[in-house]
Amino acid sequence: MKRTAIILTGTVKPNTILVSQSTPELRAKEYAAVLNHCSLYGLPVHFLENSDFDMESVPELATAVSHALVTVHRFPLSKGFDRGKGYQEFEMIDRFFEKRQPDFSCFLKISGRYLLKNIPHILSAWENCSEQMMVDMHARMRVAITGVFCCETEFYKQNISGLFLSADDSKGRFIEHVLYEELSTDKTLKTALFPLNPELEGISGSYGGSLSRHPMKMKVRNVERKLLSTFGRTEFPIEY
Repeated sequence: MKRTAIILTGTVKPNTILVSQSTPELRAKEYAAVLNHCSLYGLPVHFLENSDFDMESVPELATAVSHALVTVHRFPLSKGFDRGKGYQEFEMIDRFFEKRQPDFSCFLKISGRYLLKNIPHILSAWENCSEQMMVDMHARMRVAITGVFCCETEFYKQNISGLFLSADDSKGRFIEHVLYEELSTDKTLKTALFPLNPELEGISGSYGGSLSRHPMKMKVRNVERKLLSTFGRTEFPIEY
């Protein structure tokens, strides 16, 4: 059985460009809701945060981070303001692994304000996955979706650590492009698509719109996932 933890990334007070803005207090409550949800499943939850926001100032967040399964890891403000939120997010993950030897062999990574409604189903799929990373990749857009993915810890440290240095939102080179290029170019890196849609609820950190998708499109995409898996495909060929 895989020893899986959940990693949530967060910046209560945004410190970057091209990010959907809202008040830190509202963002803190959104992080609290996601932390409470992730704490329901008996796995260790590591909350990585890189702003100087006082978590005790919002009761909902103070309560959420005090849960027995939650460990908070604070990082200093990133110097990569112009490089974007993806740069800063993966910078945090790298620093997290640099400063500690994790007691888990793999992890489910979720961008902190994204409430993943079907965590048990995602974890079950990951338990049965034979590849070292489960991530949705899109051939036409040349992106790997970083909001939610599952990964073996050593795979991350050996192949993904340091990639954030190539991300620069100010130049239109997002972390999704950087990760896609690495995973699609090196044929020794074996990944798998999620066999079912991650059901996300919340507000996009990039454009401020809802993460919810049309139910019919999601049904079609789930069928597509099964067909692609049957033929050994690891990327979506079309967008809709």
